[in-house]
Formats: sequence, structure tokens, C-alpha cells
Amino acid sequence: MKNYKIYLIMILSALAFTSCMDDDAAVFNNAAYVVDYPNVTNAQEFRITPLIDVSQASVVIDVPIRLVSNLGTPISQDITGTYEIDVAQSTAVEGVNFEILDNSSFTIPAGQGESTFSVSVLGESIDPDATPLVLVLKLTSAQANATNVLASGKTKNNTVYIEFSPICPISESLAGSHDVVFTSVCIGNGGGPAACDDAPGAIGLAGYTTWTEDPDNPGTIFIGEASFGYYALLGIPDEGQGPNVHFLTWACRTLIFDAGIQDSYSDPFTYDIVGVVGPVMTIHFTNTWGDDITFELTREGGIDWPALLQS
Repeated sequence: MKNYKIYLIMILSALAFTSCMDDDAAVFNNAAYVVDYPNVTNAQEFRITPLIDVSQASVVIDVPIRLVSNLGTPISQDITGTYEIDVAQSTAVEGVNFEILDNSSFTIPAGQGESTFSVSVLGESIDPDATPLVLVLKLTSAQANATNVLASGKTKNNTVYIEFSPICPISESLAGSHDVVFTSVCIGNGGGPAACDDAPGAIGLAGYTTWTEDPDNPGTIFIGEASFGYYALLGIPDEGQGPNVHFLTWACRTLIFDAGIQDSYSDPFTYDIVGVVGPVMTIHFTNTWGDDITFELTREGGIDWPALLQS
């Protein structure tokens, strides 16, 4: 149980000017600077999922890039570079689903270690019922006037996968106090999502969760705490982080949970919508502590969830 857990707060910093082990040692031995996309683990690819309003003719998204070096300091010159479309891996089509801006070029201003470049997505071309489109971009060059700068040659570091997540015009609120019943409960032991043991007597635990709509962003719902009441029912203290901290976004036929949702023990959560039938939504979540939970969320008043969300 989390009551007995020794919590080590790990500060994860994206240090723009520290050395990057994914790039060739020979590059850094030559004291070069390298431009790449933000770092990922060996098991991941760098992927961003911008939300695309399908009612908009054009939605401009920003793609992050950064500068890394073994020297530990920025340089006093602008860094310019280029990127290209990986047509073989992309399912989004240039001129149909997106447009490249600024002639496929980018700039990292002098004295800075990170920047962005922009792509225009043609929102009205995105079909919310289809498999999400992916745009894959590769860095091809980087240079500065008087300093050795290179674009990363590593596939993991010079490639970004941009998955278009459609948002439909929202005309109904999902706010309310919804009933929760846990149908599968596996309590973790600190070993990750696969390391858990069934919790006798936990099936059928009941509670509720209050969803509050962001008045400035229809379709964005604050959920307040990460476990949907699971921790409170088991008597684990100090889970909630207050209202308007965690959120989800209604994106056409699915709900996208904030990728940064974590409990007060700094354990991130991952959520999946298993299915929606009438007023009942089945949600599965895991966290990095190892909890693995499935619960049924019944809409307040027993009203059916919107037709767009139904399985």
C-alpha cells in the first residue's frame, strides 16, 4: 500500500545544454553543438499530439527543437536549420492535411537552447471518425556562422511523430458528479504497472467523481484528483491535489487525459477508455507505482453519455 512507500522525488529536468548520450561521441569530441528534438527513452519515440479543431480551416501547431552540447553553454549566434517530411512514414498528406511554413526552416536564436517551428494543419480536412493522421518530420541540417553545429544523425533524435488529435465542436457539457464503481483492482508494490496483486474485497468499492467544465474552453474537464476516489476509499491520505489541477479533453469520439496527471506521490497515471454504453463509461488506469484499476463511471442522473462517445 502506498501508506508505507518511501517516496523519492525525482526531479526530471530537460537541460538544454547538457551532453546527449544518444549522439555520436565523436561529435562531442569535436566540441560540436547538436540540434535535435527533445530527448526520449530508449523505448520511446518523440511524439506530440496537438489538438486539431476540425471546424477550423487552419490550425498552427508548434514543434519543439533544442540545442545540446558537451560545452554546457549556449552560443552567441543564431542557429538555422532545415527539416523534411518523411513521406514513407507519414499518413498526413502535404497540401491536403497540412502545409509546411517558412520553407521547412527553423531558427534557434542566439543565446538560447530551445525553439520551435510551425506547421499549419488544415483542420477541415481531418476526419474525426478515421484513424488519426500522423506527420513525420526529420531534421536535415543545422549551422551557425562561426561555430560547429550539426543536426542530429540519430533516428530517435532527429525524427518527430506528430499525431493529429481531432476536436469536434462541443455543444454538450460532461460536467457533473458521476458515480464510480471499481470492477478490477490490482494494488501495486512499487514495481511498475505489471507488478501488482489482486485486492480481495476491493471489487465493488463505490464512490463518485466531480467533473467541472473549464468555462473558457468547452470540452476541457477538470477532474481534480488522479485516482477517481480509489485512494480515498482505501484510506490512503494526501492523494488529492485540489480542484482544477488534472483535466481531460473531449476530442470527438474519445477523451484525452492530460499526460501530466500524477498523484501527490509523483506517480504518473495512464488512462484508457475501454468502452461507453449508455450512461456507463468503463475506464482503465495504471500508474508507475503499479496500481492497475478498472472502474465504471455512471453519468449523473443515469443520463446517457453523448452519442459521439458511445462504443
